[in-house]
Amino acid sequence: MKINNDEQMILFCVEKCRQRAGRGLVIEILQGSHSVRVFSRRLNQNSAFGTMKGRSGEEIDGQIQGLIDRGLLQETDDEYPRLTLTEEGEELMRDLGHDPEDAE
Repeated sequence: MKINNDEQMILFCVEKCRQRAGRGLVIEILQGSHSVRVFSRRLNQNSAFGTMKGRSGEEIDGQIQGLIDRGLLQETDDEYPRLTLTEEGEELMRDLGHDPEDAE
């Protein structure tokens, strides 16, 4: 399956967050936000931090939804939904040279 660079950055960010972040937080990380919740959790050290700077939250959210629709990401049904890689998403990341088991 082919994905573009932005989609790869989204998957990489979710992977590096150890799949413990929701949509809003993933968007903030990718945009390089200087919000308290990003810095208090040291998510500014995530290697995906700021890689989609200048993109709107709506644009990134649409790409996240596209990855969900394609079966590469899923959202948990928890009280605070988190983004996680699906088995297909994990396999794709391994094919790209990233091991989801070795996330930061």
